[in-house]
Amino acid sequence: MRGRRATDGFTNPPHRAALWPLALAGAIATILVMTGLAVRELRSASAAWERLLDTQVAGLVEAQRLAAVSELGARLVRDAVLAPEPRTLRALGANQAEAMDLLGRARARAPDADDAALVASIDADHARLRAIAEVLMEARFRGVPPVLLARRLEQEVGPLRTRIDDALARHVARQHEALAAGRARIAAGERRAVGVVVGAAALGVVLATVLGLSLGRSHSALRRSEVRFRSTFEQAAVGMAHVDLDGRWLLTNRRYRALLGRDEQELAGLTVADVTHPEDRAADAAAADRLLRGEVEGYALESRILRADGRSQWVNVTCALVRDARGAALYFVRAAEDLSARKRVERDLREAVRTRDEFLQVASHELRTPLASLRLRVEGLRAAVCRGGADPRRLEEKAVAAVRQTLRLNALLDGLLDVSRLAAEGRVRLEPEEADLAEVARDLVARVAPGAAREGTEVRLEAAGPVRARFDRARVDQAVGHLVSNALRYGAGRPVVVRVEADGDVARIAVVDRGVGIDPADVERIFDRFERAASWRHYGGLGLGLYLTRRIVEAHGGSVHAEAARGAGATFVIELPREGPSKPEEDETTAPRGAAPDQPRA
Repeated sequence: MRGRRATDGFTNPPHRAALWPLALAGAIATILVMTGLAVRELRSASAAWERLLDTQVAGLVEAQRLAAVSELGARLVRDAVLAPEPRTLRALGANQAEAMDLLGRARARAPDADDAALVASIDADHARLRAIAEVLMEARFRGVPPVLLARRLEQEVGPLRTRIDDALARHVARQHEALAAGRARIAAGERRAVGVVVGAAALGVVLATVLGLSLGRSHSALRRSEVRFRSTFEQAAVGMAHVDLDGRWLLTNRRYRALLGRDEQELAGLTVADVTHPEDRAADAAAADRLLRGEVEGYALESRILRADGRSQWVNVTCALVRDARGAALYFVRAAEDLSARKRVERDLREAVRTRDEFLQVASHELRTPLASLRLRVEGLRAAVCRGGADPRRLEEKAVAAVRQTLRLNALLDGLLDVSRLAAEGRVRLEPEEADLAEVARDLVARVAPGAAREGTEVRLEAAGPVRARFDRARVDQAVGHLVSNALRYGAGRPVVVRVEADGDVARIAVVDRGVGIDPADVERIFDRFERAASWRHYGGLGLGLYLTRRIVEAHGGSVHAEAARGAGATFVIELPREGPSKPEEDETTAPRGAAPDQPRA
């Protein structure tokens, strides 16, 4: 027995000694494996953060931007069809280009076939929308009434717009889901890594330094990812913010703070409702409640925010809800886009439509008046001829009166054609020659004076002598004729004076009346197209003559201005360089020459 115990005593220690290196090697190997797994998980989490920032966050921002661009595009299509102003067409072109660019990026980012098919359907619907817009604008230029075009817009664009909005909402929701899923995967990977690190630390401190260094490097990568995320968030072109479920501001970027006119310290004590216009709070709160209840995946609305300086500003707000992996609500993500420029465009468009409608009303009245008079004259002439034995002199008077009405109607149409072609081609064609400005004025007065005398108004010329200059005779005659016509219309029957003089290198023509005058606040505005300072119902005219006068004078390198006071008459002064217009102006093109004057002062 003693021999066996001795044998056991000598054999067991070497046996146990042989197990320790194996156990230590196994422990070290286990620690190394666990450390490697931890490092791999942390690196994977860091790479996942980078991918999340580079793709999904950018994709979410671009999807929200695409929704805003698409909504604006639908409004611009309607405006371009119903009132095709150049500014609207340019804005529509820029909007369509941006939408195509965003759709191209969305296709490139599509993670799967379903998302690619959704983006393709949105792209196809946008293409159909552009095709419909082109057809309707072509119909508009062919003269199809706006009422019919508006009905076609409602019938064709309405359902298409609804389908686009639904598809965009699904696209934005997919981006939110992808972002939430990515965050959940990253969080799970980080938890696994931390568990592995804790287990490895429990096995021994031998490799703690190595593990610590690996963790330090991984956390540095995570910090860099966080810096990248904050940089992307802060430098976004639209305002972006995180808001808690009670409406308090958690995080705002530079653009959002600029829209609100407040810094982070000021926003810390405020809620979303505090900076929302009172009339818009209910709509925003109702939309947020629907989002919290899960009835919608996001919402967008136009709202007014209250800036720190007391002013309100229109913005387009897009809001989504971030949830955790279990579906619990965490916080809102709000994006705000400044709508000031678009609201100004809409206001300008409304003003343009108002001006157009007023002009059409004026033109209808002005064209109907000579037509009605002409009809009466012709019917009287026909009746006199049918009765027989009519006095030839009376017949001649009726015929002359009818001719005067046709001349007036022709003058109105010429004025309309002048402005239409001037708007289309943009410039005035001149044929300058050496001539006497006083002679042009004398001829004009000789033509106008007899008709003015029949109405009881004297028109006279004041010119000390010839005023030689280089100018387009027909155009200058047309411009001065508009001023004389204005003076006769508003001169209250008092004498009208046309004064021609030279002042060094400048030739000056002044048309003076002693009529109703002009409010000083209107002396600049009345030279614009369709502008007037007195109601057309009292004085008539199309509101084009002063505009044509200004364009003709400016084409010569000169200027025209009014000197007037309310109730004290008016003086319109044309100043032309005697050496004539510069070469670029001589090559300009525009409407037919010699349109007869028919322009109200206001």
